[in-house]
Amino acid sequence: MPSWWWSATRRSNARFDQVSRAEFRGYLEWVAQSHDNIAFGEKVLAVDFHTDRFTIETSSRRSE
Repeated sequence: MPSWWWSATRRSNARFDQVSRAEFRGYLEWVAQSHDNIAFGEKVLAVDFHTDRFTIETSSRRSE
């Protein structure tokens, strides 16, 4: 896990009310790079809910 994560975790454990924008941005980048199903630069065409899951259709793919 990236070093900034431990800094943010210590802060939340210390009961700070917020984390810095830089740490939050770093966290979001880490999450986006850690999951293959997250993509940027695609236009969302439709979002539907079917029984127990969302279906997302983008300009490049359809996810179920």
